[in-house]
Parts: sequence; C-alpha cells; structure tokens
Amino acid sequence: MNSLAVEAHATAIDDAIGSVGSAAAAGDRPSGLCDACDTDADRFARRVADACSVEIDVDARHGADDDAPLVGAASIVAKVDRDAHIAALADEYGPIGSGYPGDSTTREFLASYVDEHSSLPPFARESWSTCEDALAAAEQTGLEQF
Repeated sequence: MNSLAVEAHATAIDDAIGSVGSAAAAGDRPSGLCDACDTDADRFARRVADACSVEIDVDARHGADDDAPLVGAASIVAKVDRDAHIAALADEYGPIGSGYPGDSTTREFLASYVDEHSSLPPFARESWSTCEDALAAAEQTGLEQF
C-alpha cells in the first residue's frame, strides 16, 4: 500500500501544482499536508516529497483527515473512487468483498481465484501478505493428491 499511496499522493501534488501555475516557478517552495499512509509519518512525507517532480515540503500526519478539512475531503473523494473501482471489479469477477485483508469475502475470493487460475487476479497486490498466503495455500499438496 505504501508505494501506491506515495505514487498517488505525488501524482495529485504534481497535478495540483501544475494547475495552479507558477508558485514553484516564482521561487516559492510549495508545501502541503497529507494523511500519513505509513506507520512512520516522517518517512512517508520524505517518500512523497522525493516522488514529486518539483521540490516540495510535505507534512504527513496521522489523522490529518480528521484535523484538516481539505485533507478530510480528499480522503472522502479517494474512498468514493476506490469503492467505485471495487464495484466495477465485482461486476467483472463476482463478489470480491471490500478488498481489505480483514474481509473474509476478499480472502475467500482470492483463495478461490488462485485455486482456479494458479495465479492472482490481475488487480491483486502481489506484495500483500493475504495474496502471499493464498498462493502458498494453493501450493500445498494435500494427501488426497497422492
């Protein structure tokens, strides 16, 4: 998740800076606040700043979506967009659950998909431990297979 979140934040920042124009060009270093999508907020801020195409000061905080209305609004927009994406995947693949690791429907979908296809679905995060578990379980040989 962290790499995806870093890329998404950097893209949003680059797009926003591009749309407002010349603050960076005028020599003013832009700055911004975001919700930390990492247990280490400072590390997340550094990674986002490093991924941006312009020099920027990033302040990443846990709970920023609760403390700052603009960050909270962005969080809501991102959640609505994610939910729409999950719904589109469910239309194509059937019930996939919420996509979160604690969701039994998501875990059951992954296990079933891997059993049937011997691989993860194309939209799954290979680095996600739930996906690694589904692949490992499919590779286990049961006594009935001898």
